[in-house]
Amino acid sequence: METQAEFADRREKMNTKFTVRIRFRDRLIGGIPAVEASDEEGSKNLLRAWLSKNLADKLSEEELEAEVNKTFTEAYTDAEEATTQTFKADDTGLYIEGRQAKAMCREAASRLGYNKPIKGQRPSLRQDLQEALHVDEARIYLERGTDEDGIVELLRKPDGYETRAIHVMGLQGPRSAIKRSAFAEQVECQFTVRILNMVKLGEEELRNILAFGQDLGLGADRSQGHGKFEVIDFERIS
Repeated sequence: METQAEFADRREKMNTKFTVRIRFRDRLIGGIPAVEASDEEGSKNLLRAWLSKNLADKLSEEELEAEVNKTFTEAYTDAEEATTQTFKADDTGLYIEGRQAKAMCREAASRLGYNKPIKGQRPSLRQDLQEALHVDEARIYLERGTDEDGIVELLRKPDGYETRAIHVMGLQGPRSAIKRSAFAEQVECQFTVRILNMVKLGEEELRNILAFGQDLGLGADRSQGHGKFEVIDFERIS
């Protein structure tokens, strides 16, 4: 019978692993909703409960429903929506998810043309990118750097929030909205990329993917120029 340790060793031998350390050039933006915008059904349920308590003995069910719709329309016609984006966090600190790093690699590879075969040179690497490339860490913690004793300083709260106006299509048509986004400035993080060593995808492709990924970026609001990074360390470890 093969033990758990033997299976773990077998797994390690089937993969080539690389450590990647990156430093964000400017701001990394958190993309997790912290406050959800009001939704129609939820808001109407609250109005319905309030009106039922105060007007139940004065209105029929049909009249109550009409009043709910009328009050909802009047209350929200001119209201602005406010949404907040932040980072995921636990007792250790703020983090981005490993799946985001893998998604960045896959997007960069697609832009580089690795999803398409090159006649006489190589097949498409699409399946390799989907099934043979993995990021080991589920949580990639944000680091400020190291202190005087060389101990890694983890980020425990955002450096701040930036606010900008956006335009959304609401229930009553186009509306203004306020987008408030948490950011971390010039932080670093490290993750491990694992590639199955029996596929065409290899170290050279990964180096190109990461080099191009620097300009694609990670995190939210990349269209605003956020999330771009520099690879400051790359090492093959197995």
